[in-house]
Amino acid sequence: MRPHRPFIGLCAVLLFLLTACTPPSPHVPGPSDTSAGTVPDTTAPAFDYKALVDELKSALLSLKQQQYAERTDYEARIKALEAEIRALEAQLEQAEGPFPDTDLPVGTNPTLPPVQDTTSPEAAFRYALENGSLTVLAYLGTETHVTIPSHVERYPVTALADDAFRGTSVVSVTVPDTVTSIGWFCFADCPRLSGVTLPASVSAIGYGAFDGCPALVLSCPTDSYAARYADSFGLAWKEQ
Repeated sequence: MRPHRPFIGLCAVLLFLLTACTPPSPHVPGPSDTSAGTVPDTTAPAFDYKALVDELKSALLSLKQQQYAERTDYEARIKALEAEIRALEAQLEQAEGPFPDTDLPVGTNPTLPPVQDTTSPEAAFRYALENGSLTVLAYLGTETHVTIPSHVERYPVTALADDAFRGTSVVSVTVPDTVTSIGWFCFADCPRLSGVTLPASVSAIGYGAFDGCPALVLSCPTDSYAARYADSFGLAWKEQ
């Protein structure tokens, strides 16, 4: 006996609904499964840390080379300027002749006997006398702790010239309160210099006055020109 056709149709509909409503079973990838998104891509290159390290080392080396080049150029320009100034001064002296009383080595002028530091008997200076005041041109002594005199005879010491202490072995220098100006590179290239005492009277300090003094700490009044100078150029200082 053949089944009734409406019954067969009803079974087909129920089978369709049962299939549509059943969630698919989760897929477990196997060794041979190559469907997209189921197996990690082992062909992608790993992150190259060595290349990054090499790149950073190269950048660091470039910065160091740039800093060295800038420093070398800076020193070359300073030397060129110094040479030009010396040449111009020589031409001026040749054209006009030496000025009287502008360069008086200590001990050679009867009005200016050798000046001795009160704590350093071997300390001596070379001076220039102009307009009734003295400028320290050079430190000639061998003592390392130096106090610059405020007066020589009746003349006040009012200035320290360019390069006056440059390249010496001084450890400490005390500047008197008669001094108002300090020249270019006055204390430059003194690696042992650890202290310079500057009074409130100092109102001018030349370029590079303390270059090449890695251990230096200035001692000066808080509201002084010297303290502001130290702050401007990143120099260590303490209150006098």
